[in-house]
Amino acid sequence: ICVLRYRPGSFWNPLSLRETWDVATRELRWFILETREQNQVVPMNKENERENLENIFISLGKNISRWTGNEERVETSIPGLSLFKRNQPTKPMGGMYEPSICIIVQGAKRVLLGDDTYVYDENHYLITAVHLPTIAEVITASETKPYLGLRLKFDLHQIAQLMADSKLPPPRVHQSPRGMATGKVTLPPLSCFQRWLELL
Repeated sequence: ICVLRYRPGSFWNPLSLRETWDVATRELRWFILETREQNQVVPMNKENERENLENIFISLGKNISRWTGNEERVETSIPGLSLFKRNQPTKPMGGMYEPSICIIVQGAKRVLLGDDTYVYDENHYLITAVHLPTIAEVITASETKPYLGLRLKFDLHQIAQLMADSKLPPPRVHQSPRGMATGKVTLPPLSCFQRWLELL
């Protein structure tokens, strides 16, 4: 996520992808800890978390397959949320990646940005802060196990406002050299996508 930070007498400047994601994750963790304390919920161990992740992936896969049907791409009624399905690997194709987060439920994809290569799959998300020209290809997909993925586009102005309204401590200023990064998929954001697809 690219969050814009305002300083008096300066322009809005994009902060590091990793730094911003860390801030958002800290806010999520704080909320979860507060909820657990209020409801006296016992924190999950690694085994339970892994089981929950697997169950969410199964649910997401069923919903993506149901909504895409025979289509390769479907724009949902939730603004900015798109679903994708491929039954076989694709050839490298040029295109523009918009500010967004991409999650793969099944399969894998490779993205080339200049001299850098980003590979993401069920265990890793891809996050993009700005519009970037790329070459992308689905590298793992088949008729029996199709590539299934989703993408949520970001409204950078809304994100900046959310950060300001939440009064979060500003991240350390560190410019991302590329505006694109991968990271490990975790339970909180994946649960959000599950709830969204169940609302469709």
